[in-house]
Amino acid sequence: MTATPARYTILICALLMPAADAVSDIQPKEFSYTYIEATIASTTIDLGASPHDIEGNGIGFGLSLGFDPNLAFTLDVLSTTFDVFQHIPVETIKTSRIGVTAHNKLEVSTDVFGNLSLVKADISMFDGIAETTDSDIGYDISFGIRHYMKEPIELEVGFSHMYVFDYAAFNADIAIRVHSSKGLSLAFSYITGSNKEALLLSGRVQF
Repeated sequence: MTATPARYTILICALLMPAADAVSDIQPKEFSYTYIEATIASTTIDLGASPHDIEGNGIGFGLSLGFDPNLAFTLDVLSTTFDVFQHIPVETIKTSRIGVTAHNKLEVSTDVFGNLSLVKADISMFDGIAETTDSDIGYDISFGIRHYMKEPIELEVGFSHMYVFDYAAFNADIAIRVHSSKGLSLAFSYITGSNKEALLLSGRVQF
């Protein structure tokens, strides 16, 4: 499939969605890196030359398993569907990531982290007659800082660089996570970069 600039913009937007979920859950002033997570995402893409935007909605699942005091294995999957706009058919983009997170404590309530992941991207496009598919393998590098502000609130700020389909993209994200005493948490995230903005809502269970 030959990808147009608009499709590249859509693709990179979808690929970046899991970036805010590449880190772990937290107990008061203690960070844990073993959890499962579910995420829903709403994305708005600015095509630049057009006065209109493209809207997309996605759902994803993530897993993190700590295997060392400073390392964790990560796996996540996100599927996003975008609306029809100016003869662009509905597209579904599925991204799968597998990687490793390294983290270190700066002080009792602050952690710094970095993640390196292999990314597999699959595109499925239907034009009303036939379905066209394409796939590629790339990488994602992210880093950031997490800070336990005040019980039960955590603040996270991060940045990432992704390369897939011969296209490089950068983004920044900020998240507020509210924790319960039973290992459950709910987060609201905002991501921006590569002509797009996204809002994410995620629920996490720590083990």
